[in-house]
Amino acid sequence: MTTLPVSETTLAASLIKPQLRSFSSSGRKLQGVIVERDLEDATVSIEAKASAGTKHVLVLPVRTAGRLAWTSSGRRREALYTPRDLILNPAGNSPSPQWKAPMELLLFAIEPKHLLHAAESAGARPTLDLPERFCFKDGLLEQLVRTLARQFESDLPPDLLYTESLTQTLLLHLIRRYSGRPIASQRRRHATAEPRVERVVEFIQANLPHALSLAQIASEADLNTSQFCNIFKNIVGLSPHQYVVGQRVEKALTLLGNNPVRLRDRVTDRICRPEPFDPHAAAAPRSDASSGATLTRPVMPRIMPARAQLGCAAATSCESTQYTIPVSSK
Repeated sequence: MTTLPVSETTLAASLIKPQLRSFSSSGRKLQGVIVERDLEDATVSIEAKASAGTKHVLVLPVRTAGRLAWTSSGRRREALYTPRDLILNPAGNSPSPQWKAPMELLLFAIEPKHLLHAAESAGARPTLDLPERFCFKDGLLEQLVRTLARQFESDLPPDLLYTESLTQTLLLHLIRRYSGRPIASQRRRHATAEPRVERVVEFIQANLPHALSLAQIASEADLNTSQFCNIFKNIVGLSPHQYVVGQRVEKALTLLGNNPVRLRDRVTDRICRPEPFDPHAAAAPRSDASSGATLTRPVMPRIMPARAQLGCAAATSCESTQYTIPVSSK
């Protein structure tokens, strides 16, 4: 029997599968879905996992490969899973999975009603079934699940507009690729929604400095998030997140253009001023260095991305800053 370290036994229980322990979780921050990084102990009995889940669940190993046994169509099966192999376990299904060793997993759980709303908003038929799938690869699903999990593992609060947009993309991909339901054309329906989108655009412009969530924006159009994402992208040509980011960039460029001198001075002072250099703290000279040799040390700015994006005039001088250090000969 494998014994887990004490630090792992103190982890909180998963909101998706109680027998798992959670390293990180979105909790209830996202509507209709939960994303977690969990630990599954191979010593948990199959009986404890046998009950059918109430959510659709995507499972992805995080770092290492591992062998999994499961039941499908009345037969016990087994396969080696790599960090690129997915499991799609629909609600009501009970495959009784059993890993051969403790596994760190990413789980993405979806409330069936939430997936149905997304399907109806996209024009799919009102009845929707997801198939059971084991050990399959889907690069887009993999990247979306990994990116969503990372949003809730940072020290900074997650950007809800971004995470909700990723969630909608994932749901639509599941519907289009795995449900077998065609997505109907929405052009005629979208044409009647243009006044709502105009109202939303005004709301976004008035609230650019503030944190915005997809639910907040969709409520301005009196639509649920799935309907709103489809309609907005069809009319505007961009996802809500792309549009908001673009508008914020345009606003920043306008501010730079309106007051270039003051902003340039502030940028130069905060980004392009090198730290004072102490020649006595430098590394010991090489043994073969001759008297009078010099070392040239470029001073890098503190915040490379910000300096590069702003392109201030002082940035050039930052890169060329050099120090000449006398090296004593032995």
